[in-house]
Parts: sequence; C-alpha cells; structure tokens
Amino acid sequence: MQRIAHILNGSIHYLKSYEGHNMVVNLSKLNITINYFKKYSLKTKKILSFQKWLIVYKKIIKKEHLLMTETQLTELKLFVKTINKFDILLEKIESDQLCE
Repeated sequence: MQRIAHILNGSIHYLKSYEGHNMVVNLSKLNITINYFKKYSLKTKKILSFQKWLIVYKKIIKKEHLLMTETQLTELKLFVKTINKFDILLEKIESDQLCE
C-alpha cells in the first residue's frame, strides 16, 4: 500500500473506526490510475463500476457538481451510491434468469 501511495503521490492514514488504513489521493493525481485501467481494461464486472465512477470523476474534475441544482445533485448522489451496487443487481438479475 505504501508503494502505491508513493506512485500516486498519496498518503496513508490509520482509521480507528475500523482499525484499518485508508489511502488518500488528490483527484488530479488519479490520471495515472485512470490511464492504467484504460490501457489494461478490467476483465470482470468491475469494469462497469469503473465506468460509472469515471462519469462522476469527470463531472467533479470539470467542477460541474458546483453548478448543479439541488435535484441534479441529489440524482448524482444517488448515482454514486449505485457504483458498486451494480454487481449485486446484476447477480440478482442473473439469478432470476436462471430460476425461470
């Protein structure tokens, strides 16, 4: 984790709340990671989470979130909550299809 933090110019913090470490990286430094995942595409359902995350990331980098109405901001927050939930939804759909 230290090596990754160093590559991304990030820092690692210990969080007592869950007795674990958290890495913090400046948004502008994430281009290294984004370019890596664009070059070496994810091979699992996580690519869908990455694509959703990228949509939000681009809006924040362009500071579009600062110009949003309350409704648009609420919609964006709801969208953010679905980023990693898609896997659960997809598994349910696949499970339902198998049961038919």
